[in-house]
Amino acid sequence: LRSLRELNLSGCGQFASWPADAGQLGALEKLDLGGTSLKALPERFGSGLRSLRELNLSGCGQFASWPVDAGQLEALEKLDL
Repeated sequence: LRSLRELNLSGCGQFASWPADAGQLGALEKLDLGGTSLKALPERFGSGLRSLRELNLSGCGQFASWPVDAGQLEALEKLDL
């Protein structure tokens, strides 16, 4: 999965937590988690996804915790909350 550039999990209502070992997705540019049950992102979310340009968290009504290292998402151009 190291070459994966887009991941769409939107509408997966049972998806509630992002795996801590997602650093294997270093090439990921677009991540759609809209409409999931996600409550928080792991503390090292930003350091593992430095190529991420678009992040969609819209419709995540339970989302309450932004990762401490979010500043490392230097390529991020679009954020939907």
